[in-house]
Amino acid sequence: MTRLVQFFPFDGISKAAVDRYNQVSREELEHVRDFVVMHYHLNERDEPLWKYCREMELPPGLAERIQVFRDTGYAWQGEDELFRLDSWTHCMLGKGVMPRSHHPLTRALSDTDLKRLLESVRKPIDAVVAAMPSQEQFIDSYCKAPPSAQEQMYARARQHERVTGKVAGVGGGLGPVRRRC
Repeated sequence: MTRLVQFFPFDGISKAAVDRYNQVSREELEHVRDFVVMHYHLNERDEPLWKYCREMELPPGLAERIQVFRDTGYAWQGEDELFRLDSWTHCMLGKGVMPRSHHPLTRALSDTDLKRLLESVRKPIDAVVAAMPSQEQFIDSYCKAPPSAQEQMYARARQHERVTGKVAGVGGGLGPVRRRC
């Protein structure tokens, strides 16, 4: 939407603006396409569709991205790309693309210093996570669904039980009240 407003031809159509809008839009869609295709290509399934996806020719940018990561462990996120660096990295690692090497700078820290560094990254994350509400608390606070039809039905049945002393049974029959301890 932002791009459309930025390039909207308020004062008439400009070929240069149209060309730029189309170029930026095409690049964005190609990055999305590459990210989706990567999921299909990096599969290990045996069915014909998956075999085809695994063996298909990749768009050049995606082929380069996977090969660079496989060779060096280097991944990148372009300035205007929708998917973040960690999304590309996690997908490739999760789909079994293991780098053959890593950046030499990673050897600059001793194991003790590396452990201390990673611990300093983990501690504030742990503190923030500990302060977060549980999933149930979050859902109840922000997006709790209205009672379902089944919940409403059981609420009516409980109300009926309180009023009549009888519990509605299967097939509409009524039975004696069962007391719960």
